[in-house]
Amino acid sequence: MDIVGSNPTICTFIFIYKIMFDFLQGALITEKSTKSIEQKQYTFIVDSVLTKKQIRNIFEKFYGIKIEWVKTQRVNFQRKKKAIIKFLEPILE
Repeated sequence: MDIVGSNPTICTFIFIYKIMFDFLQGALITEKSTKSIEQKQYTFIVDSVLTKKQIRNIFEKFYGIKIEWVKTQRVNFQRKKKAIIKFLEPILE
């Protein structure tokens, strides 16, 4: 019996991880983004096809923490977008 087909919770969990890792390019580590972590703001590079609502849903499901807002901007006119995400709680303690 297939473990993914037998449990819809595991299937949803795997689907969220697939979306997350397909569209997430990585965290952006700069001096400015490191300082903003104190205000619970984290910066990631994501695929440019994602909307703010999709970014919000992916990160809320992945971390299990509500998000206050998402700001995005294009990076070098490529298929990348910088997403600054403000969480209501710190994701790392």
